[in-house]
Order: sequence, then C-alpha cells, then structure tokens
Amino acid sequence: MSTRGKVVIDNGNAHPKYTGIYCGHDSYLSGLGKVLEENYNTEEKVRELIGMGGASSIYDTIEKSDFYCRDAHEDLDIEEYESDKELKEEGHDIFCEYMYLFRGGKWYVFDTKKDDFITLDEARKLWQED
Repeated sequence: MSTRGKVVIDNGNAHPKYTGIYCGHDSYLSGLGKVLEENYNTEEKVRELIGMGGASSIYDTIEKSDFYCRDAHEDLDIEEYESDKELKEEGHDIFCEYMYLFRGGKWYVFDTKKDDFITLDEARKLWQED
C-alpha cells in the first residue's frame, strides 16, 4: 500500500511562496522523512529534488529515485502555493498522508491536529515513530 506525501520548500519572499512535489510511496517519517533529513539537507539539494518533479519513490540520491517525468516520461509536475493558508489546506488533504516542508535549513512535517508544521523530532515523539 502506498503512503503518499508532499515535499515542499519555502521560497521566502519569492513568488510563489512555496514550491513542491508529490511522492507516491514510503512517505512516512521513518521512510521519506528520514531520507530527506539525511540526504536532502541543504537548499541546493532540496531545489534539485523538487526540480525533478513528482516522484514514485525518493531515495538517498536523485539517480536512485524514481521520477514520473524522467523515468515514466510523464509531464513535469511541480506544485506552487501562494500562501501559508493554501499550503495548510493542502496539508489537510486526505489524499496526502505526510507533507514535509524545508524552511531555514531544517525539515518540518505538517501536523493536522495543530494545523501547523512541527519538527521531525517532535513528530516522532508525538506519533511514536522512530
């Protein structure tokens, strides 16, 4: 069974405010969350990842990851969000179980109960994942 997610970067004052991609598999904290934290931990790496468009699976390198555009020859799909409100609405989408946000050099995940992003460490404690 798929665990779907989104990977988003905060563009600061740029337009659009946020850009991101869909990931179709293994998006839980100990899957995609861990991969992002350990391997995509700079703005440059995150932008390169998002620039590849939506992914079936994201692994420790771009080369090993499976992207819909590069590998399945589908259209490049990069999502844009104009505001915090729009991004949080996307976080409540039941189609997407996890939404990760790279902001200020750190990864966060959306907590629907708090209606806000929390650190991955805080999420692991709250959701009892390792």
